[in-house]
Amino acid sequence: MRKLLLSLLAAVAVVSACKPKNYTVIISLDGSRWDYPDYYEMPFFDSLATVGVKARMEPSFPSSTFPNHYTMATGLVPDHNGLVNNSFWNPDTRHGYAIKDAEARFDPRYYLGEPIWVTAQRQGVKCGVVYWVGSDIPIKGEYPTYYRHWDKKPHWTFSERCDEIVRLLSLPEADRPQLVMGYFDEPDHQGHVFGPFSPETKDMAEQMDSLMHALYLRLKALPHGNRINFILAGDHGMTQISPERFVA
Repeated sequence: MRKLLLSLLAAVAVVSACKPKNYTVIISLDGSRWDYPDYYEMPFFDSLATVGVKARMEPSFPSSTFPNHYTMATGLVPDHNGLVNNSFWNPDTRHGYAIKDAEARFDPRYYLGEPIWVTAQRQGVKCGVVYWVGSDIPIKGEYPTYYRHWDKKPHWTFSERCDEIVRLLSLPEADRPQLVMGYFDEPDHQGHVFGPFSPETKDMAEQMDSLMHALYLRLKALPHGNRINFILAGDHGMTQISPERFVA
């Protein structure tokens, strides 16, 4: 994924010199199994695979939200990007890292490598990031051009996140980001609580398909919509467990 984004950014840099500009939107749907469209009614996902490309992502280990989102952003696997899990003990700082511990989570020392929004901005490409892991932390002293602090309440709803993505791509050309990244924390929650093949997860996966379709149509309706690359990704999969196979 990192290589794909860098390739798109390289194309953006070339095109920027002789307009019109191209844009890239990448959306992460947390815990979205690559094969959910094979089990559920997800026509938009199916249509993207038909008119574009489809690939199965092998998550890094551990297959957790923070390590894998930061892997996608940096191209570095967890033992090189600093986030070896959602929570861990750091023997150097003598302090534990946990995603719910604000003091640790907002400490830039944990975030190694260079996120793609930092790389892009150093090449003159504006970036807008909505809730992606690491985007509200001054990594190498930099934030994305536009970002939303995760701890700012209330959290944006999924609809509000879509509105923000459309708003960013509707800005005047001089202010408009060419790379936009957005994070949606479903169907992960439903999958963890009810399992990947539950009615609840099915309903959420199909809701996310409809939401992404609506976002896609709004983006394509923009005057420059035909120059927007739209990418959907998942950070990890989800598997079924049972009491018989559970080790305490």
